[in-house]
Amino acid sequence: METAGIALHSIIKANKNTLRQQQQDILAVEEPLQIQLQLHTNTGRITKNIAVTMRTPGNDNELAAGFLFTEGILTNREQIASISHVHN
Repeated sequence: METAGIALHSIIKANKNTLRQQQQDILAVEEPLQIQLQLHTNTGRITKNIAVTMRTPGNDNELAAGFLFTEGILTNREQIASISHVHN
């Protein structure tokens, strides 16, 4: 049942009668996403770090674009030449 957004984890469940039982639990995965802009200037390209946000993996391109719009960094879709996911 593991996907990019969830993971199984072994836990010990206890009740008020101190009975303990080992079982699997489903956890939401959260990972950091760094959002950067690459700008073209007269002297070349500049990469600018904008933000690091925690998110459940998936739809990262849409999340980054939406973040840039809601923060007022971008005002229209034509300002985006491309979006890419870079693994470090």
